[in-house]
Amino acid sequence: MTEVQDHLTSAMSTLQHIEKLHLRAQQLEALRVEAEEQLLHRIGNAYASGNLTAEALSEVYDRYSALRIPGRTLRWNEAVPILWIRMPRLPKWQPNGPAGTWIGPWPLGDDDALPMPGSCVVYILFDAFNEPIYVGSTGDFRIRLKAHAKQKKPFVRWQAYVTDDREAAYRLEVKLLKEHLPRLNKRVGR
Repeated sequence: MTEVQDHLTSAMSTLQHIEKLHLRAQQLEALRVEAEEQLLHRIGNAYASGNLTAEALSEVYDRYSALRIPGRTLRWNEAVPILWIRMPRLPKWQPNGPAGTWIGPWPLGDDDALPMPGSCVVYILFDAFNEPIYVGSTGDFRIRLKAHAKQKKPFVRWQAYVTDDREAAYRLEVKLLKEHLPRLNKRVGR
């Protein structure tokens, strides 16, 4: 009977040790999640306020993504203004033209820089002689360019400006219409 008692005592002692380790693992997990949330909140605020570049945000994303921590996508989306699913394309959405604008050819290539989808964009279309032929604004730049091509507007390149909201887009559009007087616009103001 003592041998059975010894095995039971040993097993219970080992089980108690496992329970303590399990509790410690839960505590460490909670601390890790809290640290993640603090980090993501800090970088989300820094990016939103312009104190963290897109390149730096991409670097944080790459390193954080490589950890493959469960729940990381949800925590990221709650704290950072660029959704997790859009992060791999973030470098593509950075301005590549003068004064923070985007420029590019038509037709669009797969890797061409474009304003982020959903941005309020004012754009100028240019013909083969580099003359501005149309000024417009949109919330979906890629689709709008395709619509202009379908309408057979003779543009070969474009320049786009992102604005904070639709009202700012309308003001910039009116300014660019008056400045460039593009031949395909029917009216010069709103």
